[in-house]
Amino acid sequence: MALAGKQKAALLVMNLGIADCQQLLKDTDSETIQELALELAYMDTEQLSDVEEDSQAVTQEFCKDLEAGKGFHLRTFIKDFLENTVGTEKAEYFQEQIKKATKERDPFISIRLADVNDLAFVLQSQPANIAAIVLLELAPRKSRAILELLGKELQVEIVCKMTQLTELSSNIRQKVAEIITEAVKKIEEDILPEKEETILRKLALVIGSMRTERRDQILNAINSGNSSMYTKIRNLMITWEDIPSIVGKAMEGVLRTIDTTELAVALHKAEEAVKLKVRSSISERAAERLDEEISLMEPPTDEEVFEAREKIMEPLRELSSKGGLQFAGR
Repeated sequence: MALAGKQKAALLVMNLGIADCQQLLKDTDSETIQELALELAYMDTEQLSDVEEDSQAVTQEFCKDLEAGKGFHLRTFIKDFLENTVGTEKAEYFQEQIKKATKERDPFISIRLADVNDLAFVLQSQPANIAAIVLLELAPRKSRAILELLGKELQVEIVCKMTQLTELSSNIRQKVAEIITEAVKKIEEDILPEKEETILRKLALVIGSMRTERRDQILNAINSGNSSMYTKIRNLMITWEDIPSIVGKAMEGVLRTIDTTELAVALHKAEEAVKLKVRSSISERAAERLDEEISLMEPPTDEEVFEAREKIMEPLRELSSKGGLQFAGR
């Protein structure tokens, strides 16, 4: 991004470190110090990688022999910067003023810092045009991550709305920001076990409906970062590979709603354990019709197999989301 003078000064101060900042700014007026801290606070809502790149460029511009700082946490730096420069009491006052000023400058600031899962949970219950406004305010990477957590139909609807939006008035932006900020705040204040399970069930439904390669990538990433969360989500999920472990009569009820042709396509190149589970869940007459359909059909494409399996998986996921499925070994 193109940097203004205050932004350059703020980044240079950040690279000096707390002790050097204190020495350099000991005779600086409080208003200037607050302005520098405000610039740092605002940059904290942007992509950290951009801040690091700009920080290095500014440092090299002003002093080539200074090495750019690595791995800075801006919010921690701002707190220490203020406390060591103007004292703890004034620092608290300044931080409150900074929060107020950054919110006035950018009403979406708290939304930019919100958790992706919380935002996805909030936006799925909002009108598509509201969700579109919010996603256009966020960094592209974060918007993409949120979209991937939403249902396919909602994804399309939101993206279409995004293409139709024109320049918005400040009043509309402010109103949308207030609605979403309040909704996110409510989630953060209401972390009850029931609420957490509701969120996890929704995540399990979304992840479980993805294609195998993408689903496994996401699950592996969750497992690497939080194995406990991975276990909770995986236990709430239902995938094609889980069908053999379903116990009770649920599978029989679902298969009664599936057309024989669709079932034949779904079982194309399926694992033997899945085939056995399906055959044990249908009547002998239905199994005969299935065998006949399999013998007559042309080899289906991978896409046709995926779509046919989804016809079976959708009602199973619906049952799972309501706690209506039981699995052996869980």
